[in-house]
Amino acid sequence: MVAKKRILLIGHNFSPEPTGIGKYSGEMMEWLTKNGHDCSVVTTYPYYPHWKIQEPYKNGWYKKQVLSFPGTDQKLTVYRCPLYVPKDLSGKKRMVHDLSFLISMNFMLMKLLFKKRFDYIITVAPPFHLSFISLFYRRLKGGKLVYHV
Repeated sequence: MVAKKRILLIGHNFSPEPTGIGKYSGEMMEWLTKNGHDCSVVTTYPYYPHWKIQEPYKNGWYKKQVLSFPGTDQKLTVYRCPLYVPKDLSGKKRMVHDLSFLISMNFMLMKLLFKKRFDYIITVAPPFHLSFISLFYRRLKGGKLVYHV
């Protein structure tokens, strides 16, 4: 039997987004949780592929969700951070979009520095700059970094 690990995923997109990285990341973390690992996610509110925060979510302040899955007593903790979602996408607005998550998730990671360390930190790219925050967290707390491109 594999020893239980603490795993942190950092990425823009996550479940319940119906396609792409959000769907993949959600299914991956669900599988890891169901297989006995202590998993947490730092992400945004679901907005993709519509480029609009999806119901029933609102782009509010920080929100902690604890998800459970049938057939296991393991829980998945999801920390949702606010971000700017442009109505009309352009290069500059996309940069502000990415930067807004980078800034807001910094506050959440600062809080996580005072909790038990994670064995693995998984960072999903794009955007590439999330890796810098993951490297900073790993430098302070330890753990192995997995950069998922």
